Amino acid sequence: MIALLLGLACAQDLSQGAAVQFGTPSKDWGQGIQFLASSPDGKRVVTVRRNGEVREWDVDSAKPGRTYVESHKNYEPYAFLPSIEEVVFTPDGKHLVGGGFRIGLRAWSVSTGEVVWKHEHGQSPLAISADGRTLVHRRGFQGDIDVWNFAEKELVATIEGHKQSVNALDLSPDGKALYSCSMDLTVRKWDLATGKELWRIGRETEEKAIGPTFPQHLRVSPNGNRLLVTYHGCWELGAAFLNAESGKEVARLDVQDSDGLAVLSKDNLFAIQGKGGRPTLVSALTGRTIARGTIDLKDRIFSMAFTPDGKHLLSTRDDGTFLSWDLSKFEKLQD
Repeated sequence: MIALLLGLACAQDLSQGAAVQFGTPSKDWGQGIQFLASSPDGKRVVTVRRNGEVREWDVDSAKPGRTYVESHKNYEPYAFLPSIEEVVFTPDGKHLVGGGFRIGLRAWSVSTGEVVWKHEHGQSPLAISADGRTLVHRRGFQGDIDVWNFAEKELVATIEGHKQSVNALDLSPDGKALYSCSMDLTVRKWDLATGKELWRIGRETEEKAIGPTFPQHLRVSPNGNRLLVTYHGCWELGAAFLNAESGKEVARLDVQDSDGLAVLSKDNLFAIQGKGGRPTLVSALTGRTIARGTIDLKDRIFSMAFTPDGKHLLSTRDDGTFLSWDLSKFEKLQD
């Protein structure tokens, strides 16, 4: 089954073109896609599987292309960490940067697929500034965040403050502020130039946050005014819409799960997994849900990304495929 999946691809229309499926479904747990990213020109999608494979897909042909990282030859489900857990394209589209526990950070040339830079002590999550000059990432599991001048490949600062592992990072559109959330149950904003904490929300803890609801993902809006934070816990899921300047809560949102989270610059839209497992669009200006996909999904969406032209939303699936949703066919919701 694995050989079939790696060798073949299909683009299957679902529900009269509401979404197009890329790839061949598999029952192998390791084939599940846990992260994806769209290239700035919209021609490529890179997926990260649980078994460690990092693979490029051609959008026009719906066929798999270059493999940046091969899958692990031997793995035990739920008992390993993949080589790379997240990837991000540089804004100019020339490089792909990935981070993971096993091999640290890697940067590949998109044109050749060759590794052009590596750092052994970096992990995901990671984020790159809009001008491509600043890279931030989790250093380890103790809460530290490294800040790089990515253009010069120079480590310029380490931000200390979180007491537990960092779950998500994002940079403000102007590259001056850093947002982070952690297993210490806090969400924080930092001045990137000085490393000074500007605000925090949540009650900090040094205990392992297994039972409590913790902040899992966050994204800042394209205009820099709002921050969307998703929460995950044993008994509760949710999302909070925050004023990015002050950290004060503006609204609460219902979510199906807290992993898939994307932002569309052009229209100031967030995407979350809403009721029925459907991708749901939320206005970054008002905090209201405005549209959702027309197909109920039973599986959890681990990652989502908008295409650069703003016409499609990409979402992962547990069966090793991913979907490209036509946003023009989303169901419009009443305010």
